[in-house]
Amino acid sequence: MNATTEVLFNMSSTAHILGGCPMGETNETGVVNDKFEVHGYPNMRA
Repeated sequence: MNATTEVLFNMSSTAHILGGCPMGETNETGVVNDKFEVHGYPNMRA
């Protein structure tokens, strides 16, 4: 379901208009794993 401003005026009103952080099992398939650990950076979480 979209907001009226998105449908009628083509104005985005979501928080993720610039993208996100893909989740994947490896650094080739995503930035973080299912525990939100950043691939290649030990102890860093998103």
